Amino acid sequence: YQQSLAIKRELGDRNGEANSLNNLGIVYKSLGQYPQALNYHQQSLAIRRKIGERNGEADTLNNLGNVYTSLDQYPQALDYYRQSLTIVRELGDRNGEASSLNNLGRVYTSLSQYLQALDYYQQSLAITEQLLGESHPDTAVVLLNYAKLQRALDQTTRAIFYGKRAINVLQASRESNRQLSDELRKSFLKSKESSYRTVADWLLEAGRLAEAEQVLAMLKEEEHYQYLRRNQSAAKMLNTRTICTRWEEEHCQHYQQLSNDLREVGMVWQETEKQVRAGVEVEQKRLNELQQRLKIRKMAFGQGLMQINTSLSAWQGNPEYKLHVEKDILQRSNRLRRSLKELGHGAVSLHYLLMDDGVRIILTTPDKQLTRNSEIKLATLRRKVGAMRQALLRQQEQVDNKALSEELYALLISPVADELAAANAQTLMVSLDGILRYLPFAALFDGQQFLIERYAINFQTLAARTDLNIRPQPNWQISGFGVSQAADVVDPVTLKPINFVSLPFVATELKTLIRQNEKEAGLLPGEIYLDEAFSKQKLTQVLTREQPSPVIHIGSHFELRPGDNSRSFLLLGQNTILTMAEVYDENLDFSGADLVTLSACDTAMGEDNALSNGAEIESFGVLVQELGAKSVMATLWPVIDESTSFFMKSFYQLREQNKLTKAEALRQAQLSMITSGDKFSQPYYWAPFVLMGNWL
Repeated sequence: YQQSLAIKRELGDRNGEANSLNNLGIVYKSLGQYPQALNYHQQSLAIRRKIGERNGEADTLNNLGNVYTSLDQYPQALDYYRQSLTIVRELGDRNGEASSLNNLGRVYTSLSQYLQALDYYQQSLAITEQLLGESHPDTAVVLLNYAKLQRALDQTTRAIFYGKRAINVLQASRESNRQLSDELRKSFLKSKESSYRTVADWLLEAGRLAEAEQVLAMLKEEEHYQYLRRNQSAAKMLNTRTICTRWEEEHCQHYQQLSNDLREVGMVWQETEKQVRAGVEVEQKRLNELQQRLKIRKMAFGQGLMQINTSLSAWQGNPEYKLHVEKDILQRSNRLRRSLKELGHGAVSLHYLLMDDGVRIILTTPDKQLTRNSEIKLATLRRKVGAMRQALLRQQEQVDNKALSEELYALLISPVADELAAANAQTLMVSLDGILRYLPFAALFDGQQFLIERYAINFQTLAARTDLNIRPQPNWQISGFGVSQAADVVDPVTLKPINFVSLPFVATELKTLIRQNEKEAGLLPGEIYLDEAFSKQKLTQVLTREQPSPVIHIGSHFELRPGDNSRSFLLLGQNTILTMAEVYDENLDFSGADLVTLSACDTAMGEDNALSNGAEIESFGVLVQELGAKSVMATLWPVIDESTSFFMKSFYQLREQNKLTKAEALRQAQLSMITSGDKFSQPYYWAPFVLMGNWL
């Protein structure tokens, strides 16, 4: 922007200069450098006023209001927003008007002047519903702000009603977001994720646990959608919406009718305005009639909101409301509780939600569903998770990690420990959020034993929900792939060279697991494709043959990186790679696989809060399951020595000979290392292995 500014000034392009100054102001605001932001916006404003660029003037006034809002200097913010509102109304810029009204509502909410905020939000909402409808992100922004205002008024039932509608608009708005630049998309995605979390938290606080879980599932849908690089076909598949409860149904229909009525007249008005701008003559009588119809519909919209709000408030104070909520919770959780009962093996579900002020935990057993809370700042939790991982990764230095592990156990397991014991839990089906996905839950320590010593642990992913009851094939064969040699490849994103060290134990691992003929001593029948024999073509050929192996076992470097699926890749033979984008785009078929194992995944937990949230781990598991695999076993960090071969042999042997579930076989294999008495008893060697999807 600085370079652009210099060029615009050299060319004497005053409008371009104002644009560059305005953009610099936006950047400095995002950096929290408010004096610089104000300086650039004021320079931009002066130029735009001088050259008479009224649209730009309104935009800059709005941006100045945003800076002063961030500084909590509300009188100045109000002044700039009002000036912007005056201009956009003079220009007939309805989108700009809705934005200014929304901003005024935000300031008045911050000032606790709720009646004024209510008026501005309702005006803004009427315009966005009229112009943009129910599939545009701007409509969701205003709806959520309106919901937050209701929350500030202690009207939780109203807040949830409008918050759920905002979530549905966000679910429908993916196609609009595909056109955004990467920077705008990242900013919007962060705001969008916050919206899902906020509404889920309100639902949890209200005891509406099943609805909260539904919203959290949508958040995971969104993460996976971003991982797939906002693919259009993926967007059409992710069509989950929040549903109206019995006591909300009437109000959902009422609001929808109000919105439809506004949109209907609004579209006619927009088309008429377009004709006028194009020079088409339109009768004044026609214009007057349309204006009157629009005015009537907007008044009806405002009155309708008041009716909905009054009715929802009455529900909140009605003793029957609690009974309805409890009955609804019971009915909505029936399916999951019934599924847990059918699965057996003491299965229970643990769902985690991270908020700025703590961790919300939803526990579902075959008999009941409840929620608990652990208070901790999100930044503090992130530091603790990072510190525990680092302590585990420095195991050779004998770094003591048990104190950190006990702290995290107290936060994540202790709040539901009594309920787990009462439910006779044996298998924890865990759905994780954010940076918790980098945490090896198996290594959480209660002061006496690790979590894995008490429970089998399985990580649940979005794609696994419909496959939980499918039983695995009784007799496994393995198609084994691996790269044992050092390799030099090019990073698919940065195009910089990457040097991978050799994995000398991969050959031993594959030969220990797989016998290719009766003379070999491998555990299970199958075939091995090592080094030069491991190519994309060979993998595709093995996956698509008439009777594919139930197990695909891959021992090679696998880089799992934050961001979309073009960043993560698997090392193949002959210095080649296979990105997860290629896996998805070429629709590799894993439908014959009970299990896909990757024994050397590297999931580096970075410092970038915006990107490094563990979504790449879950999205990878979802992707492979979407392509047909029943389950995925991966590692949170690679263990490059003979311990992996020992662990894998133990896992497959326990599953094959003792007929254990995959989750219990994983647990028993980890226990065998814990009790081995040698260096392999350290969590560094056994804790990184995680199972996602169908654990039977």
